[in-house]
Amino acid sequence: MIERASADDVMALVSDQADPPMQVGAALLLEVGDEFDAPRLAEALQRRVTSVPRLRQRLIDVPVGCGRPVWSTTPALSSASILASFIIPGRSLTTSSSTLRQSG
Repeated sequence: MIERASADDVMALVSDQADPPMQVGAALLLEVGDEFDAPRLAEALQRRVTSVPRLRQRLIDVPVGCGRPVWSTTPALSSASILASFIIPGRSLTTSSSTLRQSG
């Protein structure tokens, strides 16, 4: 079944003409103990991300006159392409989050 972009999808595309284009992301700031297992967290996030179909899709343009773009499923989603981790040694959560706000 072909799923075309919705009116909301098209509005987001048309309004996203800035250079660089809009990117959406999320950051988790975690205070962890010695038992923290980063690979285990990455595996858990990978399982959850792959369970949301839209996160595995991208919009594909169609030829002029053939309607709105269509959603296409990406065959494989690698957590390496969407997840990154950073360790900020010796910083508290408050310091780290304010540093991130200032650098963003």
